[in-house]
Amino acid sequence: MRSTCILPATRPLLAYTHRSFKLQTHFRSFSHKNLVDPEIPPEDFEKLQNGLKAFSQCVTLGRYKEAQTILDEHKKQINKYFLDQEHPAHFSVLNNQALLYKLRGDFLVAKDLFQQVVAKYEGLYGQFHPSTTNALINLATVLKDLHEYEESIPVYERAIEARAKVDGENHINYAMAKAMAAGAYREAGKFDISEQYLKDAYLKVAMEYGEENATAAVILNSMGMLYKKQGKYERSLDAYQRSLKVREEIFGEDHPDVIATRHNIAELYITWLKPDQAHEYLQRNIRVMEERAKREQEHGSEETAEQGEDLGKQKENKYF
Repeated sequence: MRSTCILPATRPLLAYTHRSFKLQTHFRSFSHKNLVDPEIPPEDFEKLQNGLKAFSQCVTLGRYKEAQTILDEHKKQINKYFLDQEHPAHFSVLNNQALLYKLRGDFLVAKDLFQQVVAKYEGLYGQFHPSTTNALINLATVLKDLHEYEESIPVYERAIEARAKVDGENHINYAMAKAMAAGAYREAGKFDISEQYLKDAYLKVAMEYGEENATAAVILNSMGMLYKKQGKYERSLDAYQRSLKVREEIFGEDHPDVIATRHNIAELYITWLKPDQAHEYLQRNIRVMEERAKREQEHGSEETAEQGEDLGKQKENKYF
């Protein structure tokens, strides 16, 4: 008899992407009375896992066409073994398809798909479940991309409530949900709530992990955006520079996140009518990107063009 792997009733493991979306990358056991465990040959099980890893890498590198091809093949495998269309494996495919639409700028299509994902997870697990919560965050984020801030806020609040119950208010997931919601409150002009959420999130992250970590830097960057929007330029500059310092120490000066933060500082100086300081940061970005491209060319990298295109898309609204 042919050897098979039993893939238990599952829920996807989720991870933050660099664009703050929840990418579904692989499975772990999660029993549910309504789910059926399929039998999958070991080679196909490995193919499923490797396909999702490759999909994640392509998304990270901005190779969206290649990611779509991988996802299409993955969907065929899911349809082959998961005959029940209401199995969460299908929800995972739907979530990742929505993510690709979002990253390509098809926000309305992404919104519709994320709404379906939320409904499916909530119908299976209820609101207070990690998969449902992640789906809510994805939906709220694409609503914010569509400038539907008043619609985005209550979805974020549902996710925050669920994070508190599922993970606890001292967990980093809870802090990040509040930080992301702060962006919607900022764009809706509700600055006091936005600031309080960012301060709460930063305090929780700093107390748990210290101030010199990437998550704290993301929140500081968001603070810089908030203070700039309020016209509090000195406070904005302080937050941006603190974020930049941490990111440079962690990633190095030519990382996309570092380049994005320097760009934010340059835009702040332009708004502040300080063109000389803005020019300094913009020139530094140009220099480090040229040096990076030169190094990649010398090493025969085939990724330079795609990475350069991705770097060119770095904007202030990248983070929350």
